[in-house]
Amino acid sequence: MRRVSAKSLTVWTLGHGMSEFDDYTEILADHDIELVIDIRSKPLMRFAPRFNRGRLAPALVDAGFQYVYLGDRLGGRPTGDRYYDDDGHTLYAPLNAESWFTEGIERVEQLAAEHNVALTCIEEEPERCHRHLLVGHALESRGTDVQHIRRAGYLESHAELDQRMGVTAASFIGGAWRSPMPMKGGHNRA
Repeated sequence: MRRVSAKSLTVWTLGHGMSEFDDYTEILADHDIELVIDIRSKPLMRFAPRFNRGRLAPALVDAGFQYVYLGDRLGGRPTGDRYYDDDGHTLYAPLNAESWFTEGIERVEQLAAEHNVALTCIEEEPERCHRHLLVGHALESRGTDVQHIRRAGYLESHAELDQRMGVTAASFIGGAWRSPMPMKGGHNRA
């Protein structure tokens, strides 16, 4: 895959949470988003079926957005025990080292070179989501500007979020670089 220069690229992120679909698309439109990249490993929502991939993709297209699914490459709940610690947290360093993950990041960069794109996941708070700690970090380290759209509609840059959360270079060393909550088996792992 041809490497796209990330210089001057911007990627936005937005967690849908329990939003109503119209509120979600209004926030996307307010930020001039043209294309939504779904980075959920398992895009099925029992409590918010309007955000199931099978419903979300056509609804976004009907609302004037494009939709691309990259959760198979950039999702935070990969298949394989080697991606989890003993407590079920996703280990980000092994994911970040996979060629398929890098290909997913490169695809995001290619799409961002052509469109205003937003990565979407369930978690509204990016500090609790892999779109900040894993995907956002990977994009920022390659020179892409990452902006997190908060539900209230305001933007928080990746650097501002890192500073607020106390994320430093040491955060990405060893076992410290992992999901903030257990992900193996789902969010509600006991």
